[in-house]
Amino acid sequence: MALLKDGNKEVSYARLPSPLYGLWTKISLTIDEYPLLSNSGSSFVLSFLSAAVGQWLSDEVEGFSGSLGRALIFALVAAPPLSVYWYNFLDQFSNNLARTAADQLCWQPLMLSYSMLATSLLQGHGLSTSWEKLKTDLWGTLLLGWTFWPFAQYMNQRFLPLRLRVIAMAVVAFMWDMYYSVQCFQQVTGISTLVHDEISMG
Repeated sequence: MALLKDGNKEVSYARLPSPLYGLWTKISLTIDEYPLLSNSGSSFVLSFLSAAVGQWLSDEVEGFSGSLGRALIFALVAAPPLSVYWYNFLDQFSNNLARTAADQLCWQPLMLSYSMLATSLLQGHGLSTSWEKLKTDLWGTLLLGWTFWPFAQYMNQRFLPLRLRVIAMAVVAFMWDMYYSVQCFQQVTGISTLVHDEISMG
């Protein structure tokens, strides 16, 4: 076993092979020194990659450079650095079920609404059209997300230290985002429902 710093605590981890252990140590130190930058940066990169892959797989993509440009915009919309502050707030709850419930019932609907509305506006839809799309699509998207994210968030809160929770959910969200990216970009007039916020934010 090896001891690594987790904030002010020392936590034991199973010994990894030397190269991986060295890499993990560097990542861990970076998270400790730059928590906001490391969490926001990892969320942005994973959101961008999932959006880019989703557009590449979609029949609606018009050119590789255009695909990357749109993916960049969607990643900027989907990954604001708010999750760090939200997870710090959730950590005040002593019960993991309470943390998960607060996240899924309060934060998830709020950030999903923001993401869907902002992305629709960036796609060129007017405010009234974007609002109608939001009212039409939000509930179904939330219900679909609740088939998976409460379990993922509970496991995250239960087994991972606070400093790793945002990044862990960003990794889990990567595959989820790719699925949604494909669905979104296959609908010419549809609203993008990139839900990186639905995960890493909550």
